[in-house]
Parts: sequence; structure tokens; C-alpha cells
Amino acid sequence: MPYMANANECKRKLDEVVKRLDDHEHQLAALVPRVDRMEQRLEAAEAYRYIRVEHSATLAELWAAMENEGAPRGELRQRAEQGLNQELKTVFGLDLDEAVLKAKSDTLSNNKRTWPAKVARDSIAESFNLGNMVEWVSKAGTGFTLRLRPGEPSRLRFQQIKESINWTLYVIKQVQGPMAESTRRTRDRVARGPKSKAKVAMGRARVEEKVKGNSDIGQGPKMHMDENTKAQVGVWIYRIRSKVDAPMPMSECRDQSTMVGKNGGTGARAMVCETLPVVFSVETGNRAARRQSEPQLMRQCRAALQNARKAKAQQIRTWETTWLSQKAEEANRVMNTPAGTKVFQLVKELKAAVGKGNRDGGRIQAGSPAEVEEWKDHFQAIQQGIGDVDDTIWPDISQRETATFLDDPPSWGEFVRAIRDMRLGKAGGEDCMLAEYLKFGGPHLHKEVFRITQECWNAATQAPDNDEAQNWPTQWKIGLTDMSCKVAEVG
Repeated sequence: MPYMANANECKRKLDEVVKRLDDHEHQLAALVPRVDRMEQRLEAAEAYRYIRVEHSATLAELWAAMENEGAPRGELRQRAEQGLNQELKTVFGLDLDEAVLKAKSDTLSNNKRTWPAKVARDSIAESFNLGNMVEWVSKAGTGFTLRLRPGEPSRLRFQQIKESINWTLYVIKQVQGPMAESTRRTRDRVARGPKSKAKVAMGRARVEEKVKGNSDIGQGPKMHMDENTKAQVGVWIYRIRSKVDAPMPMSECRDQSTMVGKNGGTGARAMVCETLPVVFSVETGNRAARRQSEPQLMRQCRAALQNARKAKAQQIRTWETTWLSQKAEEANRVMNTPAGTKVFQLVKELKAAVGKGNRDGGRIQAGSPAEVEEWKDHFQAIQQGIGDVDDTIWPDISQRETATFLDDPPSWGEFVRAIRDMRLGKAGGEDCMLAEYLKFGGPHLHKEVFRITQECWNAATQAPDNDEAQNWPTQWKIGLTDMSCKVAEVG
């Protein structure tokens, strides 16, 4: 008896610890949304400091001069401020037809924006000045990012760009068309928060660890990816392909369904394109054979379908290997160069290769209405007896003992496990009973609920079908009876 007392005391203490841990977990879970909202507010408050500039010939020339001549960044900031001011005045002062500009603005904005007159544009260009506001200039893909100094002047300049300058530059660029090489367009960009910055830093650290520097034949320093990294990327691609139905390389074909019935060229591309309609036609024949219940035709269709799928998978594996090698070589060329950030674009392309699976050579997408119809036909065929197993098959299948324990009433161990597995923090049902009430109600409540559960089970097993509750007392049909049903579902 002392041993049992100690065991019960230990169990009680463990239950108290588990309850406290659950309470702390719920408190932390409630704090996470508040922290996220606070972070979003902080990022939105700092968004005015970041401006993205695209198609700026001035910044492109200054950046090239800095890389070639080694000009200091402080001089770059000053020259960028002056160059952007002058470039904006040049673009706003272009001699363009006002009627064409107004018509283009009305068309693009669906008559929701008022096009500023020439005098207003000249006034905006004269008042626009980034003097002593730029804190940092950096290359960002095909454009540039300007970080302004904190303060009210930068906020006002950001609002001016967002409300009037952005739209004016965009309309002028659309009117000029391909000849507008000197025009540029600015747009606001929300500042990266701590989480985004941490992800970018982790990605760069991984690339620096996996990529080794090497001076190769050619102009300028180059980097090459070692064999271990290639092998790891290959394993990653294999895992991606194993989760979905063998995605095609994005650089060659983004959508398999567009390839069916079209001329795919020569080589592996043409062979893959030829296998797609073959897989589709054989799959269609296989379904027709199942509906007709012809075993010989079904075996032939299954064999043809397996061969077509093997040919398709083999060509796609070869294709993906070539594609992966091309991506690795492209990473070698751009590493440790001004275009080194393109490595992250390559990583995005690899991630984008993961998509929804598809069937029938790309004609049916996983989870689509077409797949639902296929499952509907399948179960209708089963209900109609089409495709039943031949009686000559059953003698070759070994007989197993029938699981009769499923008809036994729930035991105390099953009841305890069901209560232990109940999840906390869930809303109550129609009886407004919570799982916490039963989980922490104590041994007396557990014994009473277990007794009611067994009596309900025994009464239901002795009653006719669909009348399992006819022998239950009236008071059992409300309150704890619903809770016992929940326990039975969990168990």
C-alpha cells in the first residue's frame, strides 16, 4: 500500500506539472499574434525610408563607375541625389503630346486618376529634392534601393513619390514605349522585418559555406560548386520529385498540359512530349476496360500504361539532371560577381519546381473536379459489381483470424488512453462540455463516466440497428452521454 500511495502521489504531481506546462503553452500561443502585429506596425512605421528605383541610367552609370574606379560610397550618395533630381526634371520636361498622356492615364487608371498638367509637373520636378536625405544606396536585382534618413522630410518626400511622381513616371514610360531608355520609375517598398532579415542572412551563410572560391580560366574571379553540394542538391530534387508526380524542369516546360498534342522538337523534349498523350490515351483505355469488366483487356492496358509511365519518368529524370547541371554552372558564373545575388533567384526556381501533382499526362490536376469525378466513377463501378475479384483468387490467399476484440466493451485502459489523448483548448459541443473538465475532473468522475460508457455500449450492442439508444434512460441522452461519445471517438 505505501508503494501504491507513492505512485499515486507521483502521478498527481506529474499531472499538475503537465497542466502548468499546458497553461504556459497557451499563454505563449496567445502572445505570438501580438508580437507579430507589433512587428508589422514597426515595419510599416519604417516603410517610408525605403525607395526602389528602376530604369535609372544615372544610378547605373554611377554604380559602374564605383565598381570600376573604386569611388567611395559617400560620393556615390551625393552624386545619386543630384543625378536623380536632374533625371526627374529631364523626364518631366519631355516634349510629349498632352492629349496622348491624358488618354493613356485615363485608360490605365480606369478614369480614377487626374492627370497633372504640364505646369503642375514642372512644379513637382522643381520642388523635388533629395538633398542630404539618402543614407544608403544598394543594388537590388535590375534596380536600386535607396534608404532615406529617418525624419519628417524623408516621410514627406516618400508621400510625394507615392502619390504623384510614381504614376506620372509610369504613364510617361508607357507612352514612350521601348524608346524610353532614360526614364525611371520609383516605387515604395516595405522594410524587411527581423524575421525576413534573419532568413536572408541564413540563406547567404549557407551559400557561403557550400560554395568555394576558385580562380578559373576566363575573365574575373569565378566560383564553382563542389561535388558534395551538387549531390545534396540532387538528393533535394529527388525528394521533391518523390512528393509530386515528377515535375518537369521550369526552364523547359512550366505546364505539362500545354505540351500535349504540340510539336515538341527533337531529342528528349520530343520523346517526353510523345509519351504524354500515350499515357493519357492508355489511361483512358484502362478506365474503359474496367467499366466493361474485361480481364484480358485490363491486363493489356495496365502493361501498356506501366511502359508508358516508365518511358516518361526516364526521360524526365534525364531532363532534370541536365537542368540541375545547367543551374549549377550558372551559379558558378555569377558567384562573387556584381550579379552574385542571382544565386538566390536560382534557389527560388528550385523551390518553384514543387507544385501540385498531376495525372493523365498533365490533363488532370490532383485535387481537381476531374479527379473527384474519377473517384465517383470508381466507387460506382464497385457498387455495381464491375471489377470484382475472381473467385479463383481467394483460395490462394491465406486466411487470418477474425479480430473479435473490436466487439468487446471498452476497457479501463482504453478509456484512460482516450482521456489522455483529448486535446485541450477546444470549444465545447452542443452539451457545452470541455475536454478539460473530463481530463482534470478526478478519479471519481472518471469512474462514473466509464460506468455510463460501458452501460451505453452494452445497451447499444443488444439493440436493433439504428435504435441503439432506445433502452437508454432519458437523463442519459443529455449531459454526460455526449461526453462519453467524445471519448469513444477519441479512443
